[in-house]
Amino acid sequence: MQIQEIVLHGVTVHDSTTISLPDRGIVLVTGGNGSGKSTVVEGVSLTLWGKGIRGGSSLWMDGKDGSHAEVVVDGRRVRRTTSGSVRLAWEGGESYQTTTKAQEALTYEIGDRDKWRRCAVLSSTDASTFAGATDTARKMLLESIAGIESLSAAYVESRKFKESSLRDRTLAQRDLAAAQARLDVAERSVDRIASVGDSPPEEVEPPNQDVGKVDNMLKCVEIDCTTNASAISTLEERIGRAMVDRDSRSDHIGTIDGGECPTCGQALSEDHMVQLRGEEDSKRIQLDLEISTMRREQRVLYLERSSLHSEREEIREIRDGIAQRKAMHDRYLSSMREWEGRHRLLEQAREEMQEHAKSMGRAEEHLRLKSSDHAEHEAASAVLSPRGLRARLLSQTVRSLEQRTNEWLGRLSGESLAVRIQPTTPNKDGKGSRDVVLFEVGKRTGGDYSYLPYLSRSAGERRRVDVALGFGLREVADGQGSRGTLFADEIFDSLDETGRETVVEGLLDLARDRCVVVISHTADFVRPYASHHYHLEDGTIVPV
Repeated sequence: MQIQEIVLHGVTVHDSTTISLPDRGIVLVTGGNGSGKSTVVEGVSLTLWGKGIRGGSSLWMDGKDGSHAEVVVDGRRVRRTTSGSVRLAWEGGESYQTTTKAQEALTYEIGDRDKWRRCAVLSSTDASTFAGATDTARKMLLESIAGIESLSAAYVESRKFKESSLRDRTLAQRDLAAAQARLDVAERSVDRIASVGDSPPEEVEPPNQDVGKVDNMLKCVEIDCTTNASAISTLEERIGRAMVDRDSRSDHIGTIDGGECPTCGQALSEDHMVQLRGEEDSKRIQLDLEISTMRREQRVLYLERSSLHSEREEIREIRDGIAQRKAMHDRYLSSMREWEGRHRLLEQAREEMQEHAKSMGRAEEHLRLKSSDHAEHEAASAVLSPRGLRARLLSQTVRSLEQRTNEWLGRLSGESLAVRIQPTTPNKDGKGSRDVVLFEVGKRTGGDYSYLPYLSRSAGERRRVDVALGFGLREVADGQGSRGTLFADEIFDSLDETGRETVVEGLLDLARDRCVVVISHTADFVRPYASHHYHLEDGTIVPV
């Protein structure tokens, strides 16, 4: 995505700023802290997606009338405003009823914000966010960069179809079993009717209670049990939160006794220590009283639960007795009718047996079709699974990212650090694997690398990994046809001279076929290579 112009009017400290960008080369943007230099790239994200790089939308200047931001991207001007009936519009775009619908249409045309951010914004913060992200989030980003996110969605859909077809097949199996059971019953019924009995069955009296009324009583008790269980669960959660809060107060007291503020870590004076300890003691005592009160309420609820459960069991026994008595009476009536009309019903029973046989044949055919559907969906799911085609494509992207990142790490750390990226992660039980991307950082000890999670490494080591990973992500994105304007935001911080020189070499390589906007509070080592240099002071831009 190539950006030719950025216009910020009433965005953070920018009252009226316009920056034109060339097709290729390095554009340097400098300025002190708070000068608005990072707002340049934030403004691009705000204009195109309605929120900044860090996800917030509160970049507009307070009290500024007519605030707007514009970006010319791939030859089309996109404009976003804070007021008016149309707050998002672009050249060649249609008119939409709401900003939300307009945003959905624009995103469909230009792509996802997160993918653009990872591919077009070279920032140690973004790289560390990727490195420290969840395994699943990393997988989704790499699939997006590789252009196979649709296969991931297809895999999810195929699993749904497979599960649905499995349920259908199971239901068909149950239907067949039920049809077989009905046929068996019909055959036995014919055999039974064929043997005429002389004596009527022994009379069974009907139950003297209405099972419906007993069921209503049981439903009422069930509702009471559910209400009681909900009250117990809610109270236990409140007790848990109170105990966590109380323990937290104890930790705060320990920190205060150590002479530090529990919230900011600053040293405390003696008077301040006494004051804070008194406040924390008071809060902890109040929490203990609340916990004690809730415990008493809990015991009352437990007693009520026991009583309700006993009452429920008694009613169930009564209901079961009534149901059993009714079933016996029904069997008696059925037997009586059979005894009276056995010869008359024999022919009818044979006809029913034939119908059940036909029903069973239909059930067998239905099961065959559902089994075939399930086999097809299972095969499709296997192709798209973590071990199928999608996995191979993702594995290629992962290997490329690992290789390119390690090449940059070798230049930045003298091969003392390396990353290991795996397209799948084994399950804890050792059976199978999860469809995620694992990211670890290795440090050379002797001749081998010892790998640990990214967040377990030191800040300096993570910094070098962040820069190398940022370049690696961009190179992988370039390989997928994602070339466009690149923003490098404060990537030189905490790097030594060798590291800065290495990064500058990388930026020069990237700037051969695109525009690279370097944002830094001080970048004398970049200035000789910049075709354009803009300096910002309190939102005012000055070409240098």
